[in-house]
Amino acid sequence: PIVLLVLVGVFLRPLKQLLERDDVEVRGPGGFALSSSNRRAAATALVKASQKEGASAIDADEADTEIEIAASGVERLPHVPRVLWVDDFPSNNRYESAMLHALGMFVDLSTSTDDALAKVAARGGYDVIISDMGRPPDARAGYTLLAELRRMGVTTPFVIYAYSRQREHFDESVRRGAVGCTNMPGELVELVTNALRSNHQR
Repeated sequence: PIVLLVLVGVFLRPLKQLLERDDVEVRGPGGFALSSSNRRAAATALVKASQKEGASAIDADEADTEIEIAASGVERLPHVPRVLWVDDFPSNNRYESAMLHALGMFVDLSTSTDDALAKVAARGGYDVIISDMGRPPDARAGYTLLAELRRMGVTTPFVIYAYSRQREHFDESVRRGAVGCTNMPGELVELVTNALRSNHQR
């Protein structure tokens, strides 16, 4: 990852100039491709997501770097990733969802624990599940969903996108079987793409 960051930093300006051409399409080793317009859309969505209250705003260059790293991982996947996002207020995550969509992921939305469990049981095949934490009347609905999925034998990587990224909360989420938790969109895309890559390499 460190070497990749250095390379992206060195070649970012010429790479941005290349990707500004709408006729350019970048193909990954596995044949999965993300166009220049997709990458620009993902970076724009990341910037907007980072400007929400409580988040740490990032600039366009930082967003471009984050998206290039994420795209390089997504393009190595053998298929379009399917993400289930569980949140009782999905509009709160419209920019984050748009970012994942622009990165080539199919994002399926769910607003409750019961609905999410039903979708997993009926459709299966999700590559990552993202969940908020509190959904009335359950203040720890994220953990409730995670526990029920594991009881069902579902081992899909699980990411919690909620109000906290404190170390104790991150550690607890990992102990319970999640990949981790965060409230930062840049970290979210990193957790998701790392989970996708690790799951594919099993």
